[in-house]
Amino acid sequence: MKRLAVKRRGIFALNFAVWTLLCIGSIALCLFGCCWVQRKSNLANVRAKHFTKNGGILLQRQFSSLHGSTRSPKIYSTQELKQATNNYHSTNILSSGGNGSVYKGILKDGSVVAVKKSQVVDKSHIDQFINEVVILTEINHRNVVKLLGCCLETQVPMLVYEFISNGTLCEKIHESDDPLERISWQSRFRIAVKTAGALSYLHSSTSTPIFHRDVKSSNILLDKNYTPKVADFGISRLVPLDKTKVSTMVLGTFGYLDPEYFNTGNLTEKSDVYSFGVVLLELLTGRKPICPHSSIEYHNLPMVFLSYVRNDNFVEILDDNVACEGKMEELQAVADLPRRCLRVKGGERPTMKEVKRSLEDLRVFLLFNCDYHLVMAPKRVTRTTSTFPPEIPVTPPETFTPPSESSATPTVSVSADQLQQMLQTMTGILQRGGRNKKAPSGSSTAATGSSVIRSSHRRFM
Repeated sequence: MKRLAVKRRGIFALNFAVWTLLCIGSIALCLFGCCWVQRKSNLANVRAKHFTKNGGILLQRQFSSLHGSTRSPKIYSTQELKQATNNYHSTNILSSGGNGSVYKGILKDGSVVAVKKSQVVDKSHIDQFINEVVILTEINHRNVVKLLGCCLETQVPMLVYEFISNGTLCEKIHESDDPLERISWQSRFRIAVKTAGALSYLHSSTSTPIFHRDVKSSNILLDKNYTPKVADFGISRLVPLDKTKVSTMVLGTFGYLDPEYFNTGNLTEKSDVYSFGVVLLELLTGRKPICPHSSIEYHNLPMVFLSYVRNDNFVEILDDNVACEGKMEELQAVADLPRRCLRVKGGERPTMKEVKRSLEDLRVFLLFNCDYHLVMAPKRVTRTTSTFPPEIPVTPPETFTPPSESSATPTVSVSADQLQQMLQTMTGILQRGGRNKKAPSGSSTAATGSSVIRSSHRRFM
């Protein structure tokens, strides 16, 4: 009986311990579940609070008005972007700076995007951020990176852009040692033309003018065909139509910053013009705007370039590939643009529309000059014997004889204003050439040259 009593007490103690553990486990599980639910609820409340604070309701209403259009944006959730970027893993970082980082992401549908995650935001400018997002979704320009949507559930709103695969212009010019990735002079010139067109569009063709405020080579993306895409509108400003300048805190990148804007704090469209002039110098020289480790005379690229221009020996500062591939006349014409864009007083600089027109006029001239001589004359005109602008022969193509090497054409010196007038006159002649019913005896050559331009336009596009 004694043994039986001991055995019963043991069984009772075991059952008591088991039930006690089960009760404690159940209580712990309930507490954990309550905490988890509460945490999820708190996270949902925080996300909803951020969504409302960042203008999510307003953006949803405005985005719905664009539903069904090709530029219809999307509001992404935090979870979507976390999964797309592998929780913002460091291996997915495309670029990083003072304002934040850009990550490569792959959405569930397989599309590749770029997610811009900012570090800080000025709370007083939330309304401007909302307006900027709406304006950027309305931009439809082939050389401006497309905004696909945004995420408003975080403290700092995140933007989702189309992914451009070939890196930045800065990387190709300054950081690439691969000879196969060197950008040719024709590609550099085409990048300049299309970038100027994009900035001109932002300044004068959108519903509200946009001053980019941070034009630089690292903010110009390149696709596989070296087509430029202007990106990073993080510090851009929307300017009312009735204003030409905005007083604001000076922001930008040292080396590209407009000195007038730096001294006065007045942001104008000419501030972007100055920065674009620096980008032109990078395309021409292959040098960085600021080289702190170089000698004093090469420390500041704009000052060095203007010094070379004043001494009439700017060729010495050109990139080797540019100097070999480009003709002296076209390089002189292109080099005149940064000289005008880098003037200290903003009022003396051209507008982006004028810069765009000058580059396009020069492209028309280059198309005619290059293609005409390639088709009409087997021997290309050398730098020492070519003139600017060239004399157009009036001999019909059937009887045209290439000029001999011994007959050198005298060099003509022209100013920038004369160059502009000549290019406009030549463009007008080409446009009117096909409309004349009765052409003079030498007009067949001009018509042939015009057709050559149209047939080979793809080379410079």
